[in-house]
Amino acid sequence: GMIERIGGALRTWARDPEIYAVAVVSAVPRCFSAGGDVRELLATARSSLAAARAALAAEYRFNWQHECFSKPTVSLIDGMVMGSGVGLTSYGTHRVAGPAYRFSMPEVRIGFFPDVGTCWLLSRMPESLGMYLALTGEGVGPADAFHLGLVTHVLPEARVAEVVAHVADADPVDPILDAWHANPGEGPLLGAAPVIARCFSAPTVGEIRQRLASVSGAGQEVAARALARMGQASPLALAITHRAVTLAQGLDLRQTLEQDYRIASRLIVEPDFLEGVRARLVDKDGEPRWRHGADGDGARAEVDAFFAPVAEGELALPSRAAMQTR
Repeated sequence: GMIERIGGALRTWARDPEIYAVAVVSAVPRCFSAGGDVRELLATARSSLAAARAALAAEYRFNWQHECFSKPTVSLIDGMVMGSGVGLTSYGTHRVAGPAYRFSMPEVRIGFFPDVGTCWLLSRMPESLGMYLALTGEGVGPADAFHLGLVTHVLPEARVAEVVAHVADADPVDPILDAWHANPGEGPLLGAAPVIARCFSAPTVGEIRQRLASVSGAGQEVAARALARMGQASPLALAITHRAVTLAQGLDLRQTLEQDYRIASRLIVEPDFLEGVRARLVDKDGEPRWRHGADGDGARAEVDAFFAPVAEGELALPSRAAMQTR
């Protein structure tokens, strides 16, 4: 429902000469988006697969609509941003992190994958840092997010109301944000970049695990944490995510969202997704029972099917030019 309302508003505002810019804020002070939509998606899939697929298609259309929106969009992100919240904020012109900003896409821990075009973002990060974030679900704060391009500005204190007031007065956005931006310095992720690059550039999930297990010395703590987090994830989701991020290197955002639909429309009825949501979000026992062993041998054999065309109908997004003339 939220996606439909925002998408409808963007369509109206795109043609309204009185609208200069759009500010995207959360009504919840402690977070921007904590991924609660997953439970709604699962409930929809259980009652109607067609309805769940339609919801996925609508969300991915919205992500592309947001990317193609031709006016300044200022996303003010203070607190956790996960799941659909990442899709809601990643494609505007200005992405602003507040002091409590925390990005993560831990979908592999619930038997899913980083959708809403996130694989496109992750695939363009240097030194395999995006693959690391995708396969571990690790979070990053403002400093790492700024240097990875997830955000364009970092505000050292929450100034959401002030930014919104300036935007409402149609003040030029860049001078406002540039004046308040404070370079956050180097984050912990960049300090771990050498060991991450060495391990997560491997061509398979299995080889990534082997490289992590062989790390010694200064990078051992980072490697051990990555191994532990991957050990909590669905082997099938890890294999799919590795393939999705790898393929996204050669795709644009529109093609990545179309790929997301192929994968997600199948994963929402997979036992691992149902089990992951149960263990992490419903019963919260933290002990999902995955279909495949940790070695992932069985999972690798199933991956191709998730990337095949959807017989019931593909998601075909219009070109950017077509979107901007609607």
